[in-house]
Amino acid sequence: MSDLYAEYDDVDEFAVGALGEPGQRVFLLQCRHGDDRITIKLEKQQAQAMSLYLRRVLEDLPQAQTVPKPASIVPPFDAEFVLGEIGLGYELEGARVLVQLEEVEPTDPDGEPVTDAPRGHIRVFLSPAQALAFCEQSDDAVAGGRPTCRWCELPINADGHLCPRMN
Repeated sequence: MSDLYAEYDDVDEFAVGALGEPGQRVFLLQCRHGDDRITIKLEKQQAQAMSLYLRRVLEDLPQAQTVPKPASIVPPFDAEFVLGEIGLGYELEGARVLVQLEEVEPTDPDGEPVTDAPRGHIRVFLSPAQALAFCEQSDDAVAGGRPTCRWCELPINADGHLCPRMN
């Protein structure tokens, strides 16, 4: 559990990447504002969902004139927390994208949620160009994994795949 609470009206970098070999990768999101760098662990599906939603939001905002070179995730890779809830939106008058990231809700030893425990929270605004760069980087990271089976759409391991549709 983390008690991290950060809000930034703008950030210098907002990046996503994967570490490790396909099938055993760890996805990380990093946000940098000045000397502050925050690393969050997330699931591949969360990175993919963020990209899909942000692309839809970007359709309603003015086109980015230039897309900045995507930032890379850099050491240290120790995550402040594991990502749970994601909030995404936009501010039309400022043409900015809102990203709100909450730590996953902790559970007690019986698996019940601990609702009053402190949870990490990050809220940032991105320019449309930063959001587009994040989407492209996320799409590349997701695509860098294992290939999917054309029949069942499950990942294919390096040593083969037992397809439930092909038995």
